[in-house]
Amino acid sequence: MKKIISAILVVCIIATCGFAAFAATIGNPNKDVVYVHDQNGNHSPIEITSGKVIAQHLEIDKPFTSVQVCCPSYSDNVGGLTITLYKWAGDYDSTMGSTPIAKKEWVDFKDNGWLTIDSPEGQAYDAGEYMWTLTDPIQKVGVWKAAFDNLDTDIIQVSYVDGEEVEGCLECCVLYAGEGVKVTDGSAPSTNPANPSEPAKVVPKDSENIIMYVDSNTAYVKGTETTLDVPATVIGGRTLLPVRFVAESLGAVVNYYEDTQTVIIEKDDLVVALFIGVAEIRVSGESRAIDVPAMTINDRTVVPVRAIAEALGQQVNYFEDGDKGLIVIGEAAEGFAQNMANAFIELYK
Repeated sequence: MKKIISAILVVCIIATCGFAAFAATIGNPNKDVVYVHDQNGNHSPIEITSGKVIAQHLEIDKPFTSVQVCCPSYSDNVGGLTITLYKWAGDYDSTMGSTPIAKKEWVDFKDNGWLTIDSPEGQAYDAGEYMWTLTDPIQKVGVWKAAFDNLDTDIIQVSYVDGEEVEGCLECCVLYAGEGVKVTDGSAPSTNPANPSEPAKVVPKDSENIIMYVDSNTAYVKGTETTLDVPATVIGGRTLLPVRFVAESLGAVVNYYEDTQTVIIEKDDLVVALFIGVAEIRVSGESRAIDVPAMTINDRTVVPVRAIAEALGQQVNYFEDGDKGLIVIGEAAEGFAQNMANAFIELYK
């Protein structure tokens, strides 16, 4: 049975879960924050394991620009969750089967962080019934559940765990819209501004690795998107990468000597030499055989991914995706999570 929750309307105050920086995340200067839980009451964490769905149905009485949910990552700031917002479709199952309004993956969020899902910039969702969900956990993460609530607002909430209604209230807040924003009914999914016919894509947070995809000119270097002159490609059953891009992304200096068809890579005291057309790499004078020789494609030298990465002291991880794949290069790439890889692969679809 739905309960009218009490709530105290507050403007930019510090919440139990570290809400101090919340206001800075929203571009709308005219806003009120309403908490759908008692900030001073008892609360306990619910761990979100693989396959578990946490949800909350909200009847929101005013146009709003944001919903935020307080989530622990158990003090290590490692882990991820996906937050999704739906327009309520009459019951839990129908809503879960409908098209989401918005969806965002949060990776390596801080402990007790507020996971946010926002309306498109300059717009607000109309008052009405909505449901958010938390799914797809990475490592140990969860959500806070208040033991009781004593706020005073017209917002109504019902909380769910795996589709079953539960007592209490999940720690959540709603950001009401102020003046000067366009109000929508919240029935259409968010879109990619560059291509309104496509859903918006969210780049997972990764600040440690070089991430590439076979035959794609887009790469991510420690979280920054960049465009390649030559994409990663497969030749002779081996994945080849543009040597200058990879080496310079790892902080090395690259020189090419056309008269001898030689590439010299220098990083600290390390010197790596490659020879066009020769299946050999020299690392500080030590000769190593490679399966496929360095070659030139569109005036760019490409080399086997593992040869260049390992010569520069990095690990390589490869995630197959049909006849292509995702390449991850970094100091700890071998431990790159499958969930993270899947999220990046989705960007290339």
